[in-house]
Amino acid sequence: MFAVTAVLWWDDLKKAQAEYPKYKINPYIVLFNHVMASAVIHVMRLNLTEQIDFVFDDQGRHGDMAQESYRIAQRAIPQEMFEYVAGPPSHKCDRVVLPLQAADMFAWQARRFCSENEKSGTRYEDYTFSPVMNILNDIPMEQSNLHIKKLRSFFAGLKEKYPDGF
Repeated sequence: MFAVTAVLWWDDLKKAQAEYPKYKINPYIVLFNHVMASAVIHVMRLNLTEQIDFVFDDQGRHGDMAQESYRIAQRAIPQEMFEYVAGPPSHKCDRVVLPLQAADMFAWQARRFCSENEKSGTRYEDYTFSPVMNILNDIPMEQSNLHIKKLRSFFAGLKEKYPDGF
């Protein structure tokens, strides 16, 4: 068991999108795909053979757009990565799929950390979390920060693949 977190800084996204105005993207879609890619890469690095069944919290219209982005990404992502994916990701209600409530709590704590420490620069390991989050911190975590450099690389890849924009 391991957790995957991805952080996308609004200011960095705005700067990157301003540099690539032909490529307007929804931040949820970027995070949706990045979390899945990070999880698969982590499993590959550990030489595990299990497949991952991706289940996300209901997101309405954003979830529908994310599903479509997954279908498009299937054409560009190396096939060996898909060997680790049990099937297309799904969106479910957190009142029905209870582990999503734990994921929501974990995401809220990560958001809180980022919000409170963006300006102060407190390191993750120095932050005082709630007692519940301290328990969750015992779970190994794959963390990813989608900072400006990664976003520029992402948009450059889009420009190379879709020179006329979309």
